[in-house]
Amino acid sequence: MTPIDREDRYLSYLLNAIRASARRPPQLGTGRDVSLEAFRELYGGDPFYSWLGLDSELLYASHRAAAAMTSLYRKLGDGCQELWRAIIRDEFGVDDEAARWSYAIPKESGPATVRKLDGYIDILDFPESPALERFEEWLPAARARVGARASLRGGVFEIRQGYKSQDAKRSGGDVDNAARIALQGCLPVLVVFSTQLPTAIARRYASIGWLILRGDDTEDVLSSTFAFSRDVMGFDLAQLLRTNAAALRAETERSFAPILETQ
Repeated sequence: MTPIDREDRYLSYLLNAIRASARRPPQLGTGRDVSLEAFRELYGGDPFYSWLGLDSELLYASHRAAAAMTSLYRKLGDGCQELWRAIIRDEFGVDDEAARWSYAIPKESGPATVRKLDGYIDILDFPESPALERFEEWLPAARARVGARASLRGGVFEIRQGYKSQDAKRSGGDVDNAARIALQGCLPVLVVFSTQLPTAIARRYASIGWLILRGDDTEDVLSSTFAFSRDVMGFDLAQLLRTNAAALRAETERSFAPILETQ
């Protein structure tokens, strides 16, 4: 695969997320997609809503935009996960299964619950490569940053495009994840592509042993998502996004511009 093919594949994870999100119609609590015609029937047939004018096409456009934005953040997060794991596969020479990490939670009855995290690098099982050498050199400093005492065999990555809400259920799950990751002799690493991470959430994650990488454009491989990608994994993700920013922005505008239209 040529470098251009590789970059196109990386960009496709983000572009596909944008396109899919823009096509998301609202469901309005019905459990199914609601078209403008169905909206007029649903809200127009509701005396209270129709009296207030909530069956307006402008209200439908607002619902449609809200559904698309919710979908965008979720699908963009999925795209970031796929992109990060693709870099691990390509730079460390492993398959997708090796680049994932999971664990099972036993139940008293029925099958165990399996939790899957988004990326994994293992200095014991991964084949020798320049990327693995850099990661092995990085790991002691990362261990010191979070205050871990035990030696580490690798890192487990939870990938987010950003953190748009202070979701207690999600952060609670990541408390459990951090404990299980540490039990397996690995470092839990929260990778955020943007800088959108509330201070309270960052403090909570740091307090339970997560190393946090954010999407800022600094040189610190212990705090910057893009510095880690470039200087440890070996792929300049920031440069890829910076170089293709015009195309990415154009796709976002092209995909989302029709959302406020009602037809």
